[in-house]
Amino acid sequence: MEPTKKQIISVRLDDATKQRVELAARLLNQSADAFLAQAGKDRARQVLLAWSIDQYKNGEGTFSELAAMTGLAIEEIMLGMSQKE
Repeated sequence: MEPTKKQIISVRLDDATKQRVELAARLLNQSADAFLAQAGKDRARQVLLAWSIDQYKNGEGTFSELAAMTGLAIEEIMLGMSQKE
């Protein structure tokens, strides 16, 4: 199996935000980079899930189409629908 290739994204933070990120990362025994990477993954998943639910409710796609577009599991979208109602 080939290892996953990772890309670099730069983030600019003001001093106060940088301090909060560093503290939160330390509390979780992570580097600031690892903390921000996980935060980015989590937030992207939330946005894609909300978008998928709206698209489905508006008849703009099936569960399988939305899962293919977003990379989310069909079950995750379905569960998100049931929790939003």
